[in-house]
Amino acid sequence: MSASLNQVLIIGTITKNFPPRSERGPALLKIKTERPGYGAASGQVFADYVPITVFGRTRDAVASFVEGDLVRVVGTVSERKGTDDVYRVQIVADEIMRFGEPAEQARPQESRRPAAPAPYSDSDEIPF
Repeated sequence: MSASLNQVLIIGTITKNFPPRSERGPALLKIKTERPGYGAASGQVFADYVPITVFGRTRDAVASFVEGDLVRVVGTVSERKGTDDVYRVQIVADEIMRFGEPAEQARPQESRRPAAPAPYSDSDEIPF
């Protein structure tokens, strides 16, 4: 499998709580990010609300996050067609990590990448 060039990293605050863990399907949330104004709006700060979709084990791992938590989201950009025939861009999260917690707690239990093979050493015995 080739490496994907479709990857995004975004840092912001959760604007609403996740649905309860008992609910099925993806969690849909928005992350508030801030950006500086330019030109005539120089010196002002604007807020953007980025839609995030979280599935499976990643969703379960972050079910305890609450509104206002500062998080880092790593995922891919996706486009979907709404019921009103309007295309919308969203981020499908592969990983969400709350700032201030160890990375192991935020990652899903199952990694998408295979473990690296052990390095070969001349002192290793050949089994034949």
